[in-house]
Amino acid sequence: MGWVLLISAICIEGVATTFLKLSSGFSRFGYGAAALGCYALSFTAFSLTLKLPMSLSYPVLAGGVAILVMAVGILGFKETVSPIKLVSVFLIVTGVIGLRVG
Repeated sequence: MGWVLLISAICIEGVATTFLKLSSGFSRFGYGAAALGCYALSFTAFSLTLKLPMSLSYPVLAGGVAILVMAVGILGFKETVSPIKLVSVFLIVTGVIGLRVG
């Protein structure tokens, strides 16, 4: 159950960050309110994952959200892809795998 909640927290935080971008600095209230609601929901889901080791849960959350938000930026907002971004994603995934194995 911990892993399901952790993946849920990652996805919800990715949605929250997307809403935050769409809110244009909270000038579009609906998106800003949706972002705050999603962040609250993500925080709640993440707090329930701390039955897993904290040294694993938080890095997986941070890395997962970073990769998800980067993908949304590239696919949804037409941000540029660079070799350094791709190498960085590889390093994040490698680090998370290393934490899981270790």
